[in-house]
Amino acid sequence: EEVVGHFLDEEDPENETLVKEVYAILNDLIKEEVRRLIADEKIRPDGRKVDEIRPLESEVGLLPRAHGSGLFTRGQTQALSVLTLGALGDYQLIDGLGPEVEKRFMHHYNFPNFSVGETGPVRAPGRREIGHGALG
Repeated sequence: EEVVGHFLDEEDPENETLVKEVYAILNDLIKEEVRRLIADEKIRPDGRKVDEIRPLESEVGLLPRAHGSGLFTRGQTQALSVLTLGALGDYQLIDGLGPEVEKRFMHHYNFPNFSVGETGPVRAPGRREIGHGALG
């Protein structure tokens, strides 16, 4: 943005197409350089070698009021897991096309789009979250 802003007025409607073209060219150059670094020099964008993994860490018992909790960290990615137990009579009735089913295990799963390099607004859970949450 700084480079484009230095040479072009992004607010000028006459420059709209040119600004888009410049961004597309810059994006292509970045992709080529990242690919070259990985393929030729065997270095990832974060400086790791291609055969190195990010450091792994884990902690348990982070949330004292939950029955169980844990934080898993790999590099800059984190996952917080929380467990709460209920009594035998605590269940969810699943009212589908067939007979009612009692579901005692529920897994709520939140997978924000930015965690996989996607963009866009954060909305209700998608098919991925619902599918993974239904594994139990």
